[in-house]
Amino acid sequence: MSEYRITESESESKALALLAYYGIRAERGLYVPKFDQLECEKCGSEGADPTLPAFLKAEEFKPTVTASPCKGCGGTSYKLPWYVVDLTFSRRCKIIGEVKGTKSSADDPKKIAWLRAHGYWPVIIRNEMVAQPEDFKAVCQALAIAVGTDKPDKLWEVELA
Repeated sequence: MSEYRITESESESKALALLAYYGIRAERGLYVPKFDQLECEKCGSEGADPTLPAFLKAEEFKPTVTASPCKGCGGTSYKLPWYVVDLTFSRRCKIIGEVKGTKSSADDPKKIAWLRAHGYWPVIIRNEMVAQPEDFKAVCQALAIAVGTDKPDKLWEVELA
């Protein structure tokens, strides 16, 4: 799910299945509010609200927020711009996954730059990676080190001499 697609892509489905197999939890379709780019609904002046959470579920998301009074007109209602991320591996560490397909927001350099500048760690997952489970295993191993896994035995095989 992204700004460019309504439904889950085949690559996202495969990635989620492989992540589950390797015991890595991922949430789909969370909103990332662009808290530094609020726009006053009355006069259009820009504002910011750094108190917004780093991630919002679809049911928590609202297109407007109430923040400190606007310097231009005193209004307190602001339009809330946002990004939708394909996968979220860790809310606390802000580690996210963007599945790169033919219509992909992972190709949006402004989105990726904004996410990186605000402390998010985007992992770009290409279609070719999920087509080959052994290739994707390396990505899962790196994610497991960062966010943990419920099935370490599936990621690291112990070789006895």
